[in-house]
Amino acid sequence: MDFRNKMLAAQDMKGKIERDRERKKQLKDGVTAPNRPFGNKKVNTSKTNNFKEKQIGQRLRSVVDYLRQHQGEKVPLDVLEREVLGHTFDDDTELTDNLLNNERTIWKDGAFAFNPKFNCGTAEQLQDLLTERHREGSGGITLNDLLDSNPEVQKHVDRLQKEGKILVIKNNYTKNFVLFHREHSEEITIDEKFVLLWQEISVADSVAVDQSLKDAGMSSSQQRVRGKSNRPGSSKRQKKETKIRNFKNEHMLGLGIFDDAVDRNDKNKKR
Repeated sequence: MDFRNKMLAAQDMKGKIERDRERKKQLKDGVTAPNRPFGNKKVNTSKTNNFKEKQIGQRLRSVVDYLRQHQGEKVPLDVLEREVLGHTFDDDTELTDNLLNNERTIWKDGAFAFNPKFNCGTAEQLQDLLTERHREGSGGITLNDLLDSNPEVQKHVDRLQKEGKILVIKNNYTKNFVLFHREHSEEITIDEKFVLLWQEISVADSVAVDQSLKDAGMSSSQQRVRGKSNRPGSSKRQKKETKIRNFKNEHMLGLGIFDDAVDRNDKNKKR
């Protein structure tokens, strides 16, 4: 095994010497290694691509936000170059491709325009949109989606809600407000006496329930699980006393089996 390792080491050394000679010969003859864009340093292309994509995404969001603020207007390229980018689109071809393929932008007549997800520029358009979704059975629309389509839609929502034409319900799970069309023909009139009786029904909270159980000499299952038991056998187990055991074979001394061993021990002690 040692011989094999020595042979391999000798071959590696020989190859290194030959490579050094070849490199020196190339330098002497004026032949240089091919140019490398980053020298001999290794470049992590994945990090470089991620950084580039992040930059493009930021510029894309800036342009879309600007178009959203100027909804209904056609924004020429020179305005976007001056107000948002600070450079020409000719120097940013990837951003141009993303804008042309983005569903929130429209390219027409040499200018970009914002393409909203929902057409809710006016209160009437918002009402028609909710009515159409109600007939199709598509459900409601979140307020965030409407604000993304039109940042000024809140005033239309307040007006229609005040007029009783739409319903605004808060989703307790997502904490978002959802808008629905209000169909008056499907509403049911409830007698006020029944409403008052329903409101007068009191439901005991957990504190009142625990107090009632305590007055009756009982406890809730939650207290029985969490509380400590007072049963006599529930205390901690006591450690068993360890008995001192004698492992010497003194009971076999009179049988003459260990006489030789006892004599040797006595002689060793006298020494």
